[in-house]
Amino acid sequence: MTPVEIRLRAASLIEERGWTQEEFEGPGGQLCALGAILVAANEPMGRSTSWGTTAATEAVTLIEDELDVVDLSNWNDAPARTQAEVVAALRGQLS
Repeated sequence: MTPVEIRLRAASLIEERGWTQEEFEGPGGQLCALGAILVAANEPMGRSTSWGTTAATEAVTLIEDELDVVDLSNWNDAPARTQAEVVAALRGQLS
């Protein structure tokens, strides 16, 4: 999958499964932005020094650049963040 396909699939996954903060995957299967990207790219859950495929890493970098943030996880976990904002960012509709 391309980075764009991964981020669009990640948005759909959050719409289907729900959204969470402070964890990659919630107890009911909800996903944070980064968790959804990893699932969309068929990557193992969690971040490590070698996490993600090139396409998954590029998808995260694209979103971080568009949002002008350093860390997508921190952006996702901001107290006032909403599921709608996360889905819009994954779709490239929020900047």
